[in-house]
Amino acid sequence: MCNKKSTYLRISNTGSAVDTLVANQKFSVNLPANLRSRGECYITVIEGSVVITTAAGVSFVKDEIGVLSNIPMLGFNTETPAGSNNFMSENNKVLFTVNQDSLTGHDGTDNKTINQMLNQRTFYCAGLPERIEFERYLVSAGTIQPFVKDNYLSFTLQIEFIDEQ
Repeated sequence: MCNKKSTYLRISNTGSAVDTLVANQKFSVNLPANLRSRGECYITVIEGSVVITTAAGVSFVKDEIGVLSNIPMLGFNTETPAGSNNFMSENNKVLFTVNQDSLTGHDGTDNKTINQMLNQRTFYCAGLPERIEFERYLVSAGTIQPFVKDNYLSFTLQIEFIDEQ
């Protein structure tokens, strides 16, 4: 029998629990102790948002904007990072992508837009890392690149541990 227990974890790039790994781009948080070493789980990204401040005369609309994570996901991605010279696929790191409709309406003007997650994703994870790292990214010219912006991002994970009594 498969027993599941769900836990919700909300993560953002603000607050005293967040470490900045790369300014305005990459962040990490320690996973709460009671979520570590609990084994296999299914993770659903139930919400996510990326705030972007647009600027007059600058286009921010890209092929894709989203958040990458070091959470080990069962899956692969054939879009490899720019300059990697990797002609094979790599482990999937895309946590979620955002809808750019609100960005399109303000592109090229001074404004702040909230870009909500496009679709919920559920994936299998063999075990959670001690620290969750996450960062903004964009896809331009067919390659994943860092998206350095000094703005808020957040997401909520539903974690269902498998065969936990």
